[in-house]
Amino acid sequence: MQAQLLVVGDDPLIELSRSTVAHEEGFTLLVARSQAEAREQLGQLPPAVILIAQMLPDGSGLALLRTLQQERCPAVPLLVLDAPEGDASGLEALSAGAFAYLSRPINADLLHLMLVRANDYACLLQAERERERLRLQQEAMRAAAHHISQHLTVIMGETQLLQEEALDLEVRAGLDRILRATEYAAYELGTLRASQHRIMQTDLSRV
Repeated sequence: MQAQLLVVGDDPLIELSRSTVAHEEGFTLLVARSQAEAREQLGQLPPAVILIAQMLPDGSGLALLRTLQQERCPAVPLLVLDAPEGDASGLEALSAGAFAYLSRPINADLLHLMLVRANDYACLLQAERERERLRLQQEAMRAAAHHISQHLTVIMGETQLLQEEALDLEVRAGLDRILRATEYAAYELGTLRASQHRIMQTDLSRV
C-alpha cells in the first residue's frame, strides 16, 4: 500500500506535488485547499506526510502546523514556505515542529527527496509505536498469566488439604479430579505463556 501524501495549499503547489508524485509513484495524493479541508481529510485517514503551503485561504500554514503539533498528529508535516530562502519564518516553522521546509522556487527533485525522507521518518515512528504497543500487550498478558497461576496454586493447595481430611471415598475422588484438572490447567497455562512469548518476540523482531 502506497503512503498517502496530503497537500494543503494553492494550485501551483498542488500541481507540482501531483507531477512529482505521478512521476515517482511513491505516494497516493490527497488534496486540501484550506485548513478546513485539511481537517476533514485528517478526520478520515491520517496521511503519512503533510505538505503545507505558508499562505492558505483561511489562515497560515504555520498556524495549521502548530495546531497539528498540539493535537499530536501522527503524520510528519513538511512545511513549504512562500517566503524566500533565509526568511526567519523558516526557523519558526522548524521550531514549531516542521520536519523540513522549502523555499520558492521549489525544485521538483528536492521536493521528492524531502517527501521520501519525511515518509521514512514517519515509518520509523509508526514502527516504534507498534513496538511499544506489543511490549505493553506482552506485559499485560504476563501479568494476567501470573495472577491465574497464583490462583491455580491456591486451588491445588486447598484441594490437597481437603483431600487429606476427607473420609468419604466419593468426596476424595471428586477432589482428586479437581486436583488433576487444576494441574492440567497450570500445565496448559505454562505452555501458552511460552508460546505467546515466542510469538511476541517474533512480532517485535519484525517491527
